[in-house]
Amino acid sequence: MKKTLLNLFISFNLFICHQDLHAQHFYNYEDFFSDSSFILKHNIKVVNMRIPELLGDSAKAYAAYQRFCYNPYGKLAWYEYDSIVNNVRRKYYTWHLYDQSARINKSRIFQRCAERDSLREEIRYFFDPYNRLYHEDHYQIYISAYREWSFDYVFEGDSIKIRVDELDNQDTMRIDKLGRETEYTYEDWKYHAEFDDVGRRSKLRYFLVNNETTERTFIDEMVFAYDDRGRQTSIISSTRTIIYTFNVEGLPVSSAVYDKLTGKKVGFEVFYDYEFRTDLTDGNYKSN
Repeated sequence: MKKTLLNLFISFNLFICHQDLHAQHFYNYEDFFSDSSFILKHNIKVVNMRIPELLGDSAKAYAAYQRFCYNPYGKLAWYEYDSIVNNVRRKYYTWHLYDQSARINKSRIFQRCAERDSLREEIRYFFDPYNRLYHEDHYQIYISAYREWSFDYVFEGDSIKIRVDELDNQDTMRIDKLGRETEYTYEDWKYHAEFDDVGRRSKLRYFLVNNETTERTFIDEMVFAYDDRGRQTSIISSTRTIIYTFNVEGLPVSSAVYDKLTGKKVGFEVFYDYEFRTDLTDGNYKSN
């Protein structure tokens, strides 16, 4: 597992955004697709992310296609993606349901099937009076298997959030006064995030953690660059550079990874295309 994760993070082929409840997959750190202000500014209803060279390829366990649908509040309401399971590419989609305050309260994950789509997992979210997530219930159904589990979130002041599962395993996260996670753990990795004066992610450092000794080994640092229009234009690490290409409207249309030393393209090129909202009541909003 460690070797696989190391290859993923160093090559920038895939990144799971830890701060997003909905677990959509970002290939090249596309922060702007999690930013409601960016979605609203550009009146975006749907974003499609594609890696053409992987369509039809069942050998690599990367999502070749993803589709993000946003509600009128600029929040993710529906998300479709493909996944490799036993060398078979399968499609899933997730509904995110919000209350009248535009706060998420439930997610439902379905698998596309020939006759009838099947519900695979339901997640329920609970918030305290301070609008902080304090509990999650998960109900998962795969073929004949069923399991359920939960997470509790305990806050210590305004800087520490502790996630506790039903086995009393704990994961401690540090948060800033805006609720952003500045230090967190994912699998065997520890991350440190920094933000600039206008709230954009500016640096991300990651460390490999030895679970037996809790010692941390520094792996790399990524620096996020923006232009004078506020667009995320590139991300630079010690060995790689991610570069975004924009259209005349200022929207990213592709991203590619380049070797920092040779300048040659490495990994996959990701393409983005869009559908735009014409009416604020137009689609993709659900409440229960």
